[in-house]
Amino acid sequence: MISKAKSQQHSDGLLPLHDLRQANTQLDQLAGDRSMDHPPASSPAIIVSDRLTVDPQHAPAANPNVYLALTETIQQIVGDVSTVWRELLTGATAIQAEQTMRQHVRSVMTEHGCLPSQVISRLTQNRIRLGD
Repeated sequence: MISKAKSQQHSDGLLPLHDLRQANTQLDQLAGDRSMDHPPASSPAIIVSDRLTVDPQHAPAANPNVYLALTETIQQIVGDVSTVWRELLTGATAIQAEQTMRQHVRSVMTEHGCLPSQVISRLTQNRIRLGD
């Protein structure tokens, strides 16, 4: 779940406590909307924001699965996905064997950090609540 921090930032440039609390509940709400008892284990909640930091006194209020990702990180991922798509469209047309195609796709995605596990890793570099 990715939550975009609103532009109503504090004049001190810190992420408001309200945004942390909202991120804490996003996965539970999504699970409820999908008639699930709880969100899948180890699901991150990611606040996407531009040049904001978290007040150290508010950081402990964030759940351990809440992260802060810069909009720049999203832009980098989008650029990498675009590159992967372009490479797959131009390079995959000559590949006939399904297994070879699967290997090619995986290789190109891995090279550019676009496997799902890599994208999650890129988005979860900055845990808000430290020490967990």
